[in-house]
Amino acid sequence: MRLSLNTLTGVALLCALGLSVPAALGTESFEQAKQGRFTSLPTKYGPMSCGDGVAEIGRGGKSGKSSLRMFGGQDTELKLDLKDIPSREVRLSAWAERWTGQAPFEFSIVAIGPKGEKKIYDGKDIRTGGFHTKIKASVPAGTRSLLFRLTSPENKGMKLDDLFIVPCIPMKVNPQVEMASSAYPVMVRIPCNPVLSLNVRTDGCLNPQFLTAVNLDFTGTTKLSDIASVTVMRGEEEPHVHHGEEPFPKDSSQVLGTVKLAGSTRPQISVKGNMELEPGDNYLWACVTMKEGASLDGRVVVRPASLVAGNKLVKVANAVPVAQRIGAAVVRHGDFNSKFYRIPGLARSKKGTLLAVYDIRYNHAGDLPANIDVGVSRSADGGRTWSDVKIAIDDSRIDPSLGATKGVGDPAILVDEKTGRIWVAAIWSHRHSIWGSKSGDNS
Repeated sequence: MRLSLNTLTGVALLCALGLSVPAALGTESFEQAKQGRFTSLPTKYGPMSCGDGVAEIGRGGKSGKSSLRMFGGQDTELKLDLKDIPSREVRLSAWAERWTGQAPFEFSIVAIGPKGEKKIYDGKDIRTGGFHTKIKASVPAGTRSLLFRLTSPENKGMKLDDLFIVPCIPMKVNPQVEMASSAYPVMVRIPCNPVLSLNVRTDGCLNPQFLTAVNLDFTGTTKLSDIASVTVMRGEEEPHVHHGEEPFPKDSSQVLGTVKLAGSTRPQISVKGNMELEPGDNYLWACVTMKEGASLDGRVVVRPASLVAGNKLVKVANAVPVAQRIGAAVVRHGDFNSKFYRIPGLARSKKGTLLAVYDIRYNHAGDLPANIDVGVSRSADGGRTWSDVKIAIDDSRIDPSLGATKGVGDPAILVDEKTGRIWVAAIWSHRHSIWGSKSGDNS
């Protein structure tokens, strides 16, 4: 691994302050670890060890595709031996989620040092699902090991991801800001479409620094007046694509600000606010909301010009314009009183009409068996506008003599080019889930 001069200088500074190097090692997101259960595991911060059946590397993470999972039972324990013992207090952070709502549930982190054990984190309020809980703990000087202790029902437990240890020194903003772009089109009827991200890195955790402005240049956008507003908010390394539900974080401190264009013809936009920067990576997403009726023939083009962080103007290295196509959301969260729509199919009739089919998942996003019908929408103008939701297949009408069934979904659509007849096929869940299905009659 090649270290930059800035990184080497930072490492030298930590050593001069009597601190260990782990802060220079970045976030441990377990992406390089082998999937499956383990009793020992190398990490950036030192080796982990546990009893058989206590932990594994599984799929699904906060920022990547993997995470650390701990299994329950009575007082299971995972140990992290720090390869660099801090001579001053350091700050530990991670993201966590429970995968059970059942009791009992207890989780704690204990530091082991010259004076014995000290509990530094009590995780009784860790939330279920979604990595919504941010763990923050102060690790005392001289800590040799960290113990992660869990009590939960058998074969239930919790996930841990993005473990990060940073020294308690005054925060400094790294002058190298990286940009990335989204591969998703900008959708009409969907608020806050992510178009590009900026990663502002910081070292240290004392005297937090603030982000106060992000300056964007929309030169090259086909029709600037088609953009209703521009928002900059905190996010993850990968963009979170909203499906029409409330796009803004419940915590308003995670939103830098919103600028409404209101017919402005000036392509340079400054989104201002006062956002406290976190130690380590700060992923910021610039998102646009399009006006109803925005032309699908155009593109949104944006380039990050600069930002203001720690009271300093910071330019984005290698900033290039990002061009995104414009699309239309046929259906979205809340349409036809349904919470979710999934599994799209699209075909063009012999008359040139576009036909879209999809699951109407009324209650939740989960698969069959569930309260699901197959919906259809039509567009006669090449996808620019769409009809209201219509029911193509309602499971209660397949065979009314059977009474309540368990939904129909996962549709496909086919146009017979000879006759013009249009077929819609779907899976009907009657007595069991689709995973137990067999070919044959209704039984």
